[in-house]
Amino acid sequence: GETAWVPTDDGEGFEERSLRLSPGLVQIYNEILVNAVDRQFGPGDGSAMSFLDVWVDQDEGSITVENDGSDLPVTLHDQTGLHVPTMVFGEFLSGDNFD
Repeated sequence: GETAWVPTDDGEGFEERSLRLSPGLVQIYNEILVNAVDRQFGPGDGSAMSFLDVWVDQDEGSITVENDGSDLPVTLHDQTGLHVPTMVFGEFLSGDNFD
């Protein structure tokens, strides 16, 4: 397995543990965090992100990522005809971080 620093069971600190991780699952998690952090820059209208929270609920089997950065517009993209969230999250290399 791979080692990583993880929260202790009581949530009061961190400890190094050996983990078995799915590379695909790690990539999905990383992509969600990268997208959330990208919102820190905002569209230049003063709406840049000031916080990022991540909650892991083992009982529900869910991970929640929240920030206060600007929202994605739920409109049709002029060039693709797709809704912007569909394009950003469902189309390969469609974001604006690619040169």
